[in-house]
Amino acid sequence: MNDRRASIWLRSGYWWGSAATASLIPYLALHYRNLGFAGERIGVLLAVLPLGAALLAPFWGVVADTFAAHRLILRCVLAASAVCAMLLSRADSFATVLLLLSLLSICAAPVPSLFDSYGVTLAERMGASYGTLRIWGSLGYIAAALVVGRWMGGVVSGVFFAAYAGCMALALLSSFGLPALTLHTSRHAWRGVGRLLSQGSMLALLLTTFLAWSAMSIMYNFIGILVEERGGDTGIIGTAFALSATSELPVLAFSAWFFRRLGSSRMIALALALYSVRLLILSLVPSAGWILPVQLLHGLTYGLFLTASVTLAHQIAGQELAATGQGLLSSMSAGFGMITGSLVGGALLDDAGVTALFRLASAMMFTALVVFLIGRRFLPAAATTPPLRASANEEASAPSAAGAEERIA
Repeated sequence: MNDRRASIWLRSGYWWGSAATASLIPYLALHYRNLGFAGERIGVLLAVLPLGAALLAPFWGVVADTFAAHRLILRCVLAASAVCAMLLSRADSFATVLLLLSLLSICAAPVPSLFDSYGVTLAERMGASYGTLRIWGSLGYIAAALVVGRWMGGVVSGVFFAAYAGCMALALLSSFGLPALTLHTSRHAWRGVGRLLSQGSMLALLLTTFLAWSAMSIMYNFIGILVEERGGDTGIIGTAFALSATSELPVLAFSAWFFRRLGSSRMIALALALYSVRLLILSLVPSAGWILPVQLLHGLTYGLFLTASVTLAHQIAGQELAATGQGLLSSMSAGFGMITGSLVGGALLDDAGVTALFRLASAMMFTALVVFLIGRRFLPAAATTPPLRASANEEASAPSAAGAEERIA
């Protein structure tokens, strides 16, 4: 299959996969609160989806790399996720919600890393930027964030589960246009996990990612409650998430410029510093309306961190372990990081309040910055030293997540 045609289908997959996320995550905490669950139970439930990513994303990545089953696994988990979401929309007891959410976590765990393994591979083959493919995920996220909150009419209802299921079904249809990734498949991917985890560069990246995503988890899971306590409604929540995703667009579109000027290491450091400031400001806003302009910092925080961390993980893992490397990154970000933030946030919500949670998140993000600066010496040279000069052809391919200048095996 022509790689450029496949990239069109991948853009569609990114669109609908990200739209599914925007339909679900912003409203889960409020949905659980509306069901009458206490803060501790809300924290447990919010940790279930990340737990699946933490434990299963690397496993699915290894299986995909070992058996060249990227496409088959992606199709199966997308279909199963849609079914689980529809069942969740009817559940109202804690035990039932926990069971169905656990099934959803098993199914949804590998979706982001599998799409990213396609993204970095196709970007390298075409000499393009990972960001120019991933930007379509941001566009889908924006569209869903704007539509779903208003579709519910200002209050949280089971509609957002239906929206999630529909988006996952459309992502499934998009996957039928993706090729089989067999060219660089490794039959020793299981051993590759140990090899990657023995490298200081990967350990530094994973620890930084864990701390950063623990802080991000507090923001993503509890910003809806922050909006509500500041006098806002679901319309404001949807708009806040749409604005944040909109701010990603220029960062992703011009990711080549950032890589040439900064390199992935400096991009990560800048993102972490700005994230700490952003979270502190959110803890200080007096009303819901003030949250909206603060969300415009999302591009220079999440956008930079996403493109740089995915690129760096691929530089370290190489093509043969593309899905494995992305699976490990997903495990520490959307997995263990999100779990930690969910559990800590849920445990402190009732006693400390949402304002204190955001201040804690700011401090955690600053800690991630310190850890990254200490571990920077382990990173490959391509990550710490941006190219000083580039020709027109080199500029087009410089930021490719898979087009790394140096492979660490």
